Amino acid sequence: MEDPEQTFPRARGEPLLTCDVAGELLIYDPDDCRAHCLNSTAAFIWRQCDGQTSVSEITRALNSARAIMLDDSVVWFALEGLEQANLIHTMQRGQAPTAKLTRRGLIKKAGAMVALGWPLINSIVAPSAAEAASCRPPGAACGPNGPNSTCCSGTCVLGLCA
Repeated sequence: MEDPEQTFPRARGEPLLTCDVAGELLIYDPDDCRAHCLNSTAAFIWRQCDGQTSVSEITRALNSARAIMLDDSVVWFALEGLEQANLIHTMQRGQAPTAKLTRRGLIKKAGAMVALGWPLINSIVAPSAAEAASCRPPGAACGPNGPNSTCCSGTCVLGLCA
């Protein structure tokens, strides 16, 4: 019987947009215009977050898939990063994990982690289409609607943005 204190993380679904690229998972959240890049380990863990699979079961699945032996602290490390990135629903824990894993602690597990690659999540704020196209960088040709109207600097010199 499952421990009632066990945590069953659940990944957010819609409206997240996902795309697999070169062994990594790119996730775009249109609600807050943030893009996230999960390495293969973090992506594996995120995909296991169905609200039905416990942290211990995720650890066992990761160990089985990668033919390694890690403990739950690696999965907790990834889950906390996923939660901070707002990619999983806020976890309700009956009790906190006994041994939280810090980056320093994770690096100490380097033997297994070198082969696996620790779970990394990189996030950026993506500009909206209007923000991305609102002005031209230095060296770009000045726009047709007035010489200074499309330069980020507001200065157009000899047909180029200054």
